[in-house]
Amino acid sequence: KAEVHKRVQNAIDRIVDRQDPEGTFGLWRAGDGLASNWLNLYTLDFLIHAKTASYDVPDSVIERGYANAEAVFRGNNDSMPGSKGDTAAYAAWLLAPVHRVDLGRLRQIHDGLQIRPTLVAWDAAKDNKTAADPMALAQFGGALATMGDRSRGVNALNLAVAHVERPFVAHWWESTAYWSRIRDASGIL
Repeated sequence: KAEVHKRVQNAIDRIVDRQDPEGTFGLWRAGDGLASNWLNLYTLDFLIHAKTASYDVPDSVIERGYANAEAVFRGNNDSMPGSKGDTAAYAAWLLAPVHRVDLGRLRQIHDGLQIRPTLVAWDAAKDNKTAADPMALAQFGGALATMGDRSRGVNALNLAVAHVERPFVAHWWESTAYWSRIRDASGIL
């Protein structure tokens, strides 16, 4: 058990060393700019869980990670076209428990969702490029509920469940993110 703890702490230390002053994490070193916004959020998520599990994660690292997540949510830091809504939903999911996301903006995004028979889109675009990933919809719903808007949160979660078996593969499947129905279903659960 001590050996596992040591290995996890060593991994945390390597990750912490790859964070730049703006709160983004490099893929190979601080400032390399190779990690996507989604991967930066995933890294923050891991570090938040590690800190909760009593690993040594400096508060300043978490704080800078939250600042970066806020920038991602606002759309000031998006390098992956087509995934902006999904990435913003993940950022909102991480920021909501610490009340660092704007509930008014969450409501505005929710009320602007375009609901179609085979997909839910983050905006009114006519194509699938803004299709909301079901897991992102669930994260978005969780952020709404955590921030106090339970009815919109439940609605977003219901949309996620209803669209988890959508009949198409997200347009970015081949290029920028891992996606599968199993991932979405387990994430929603």
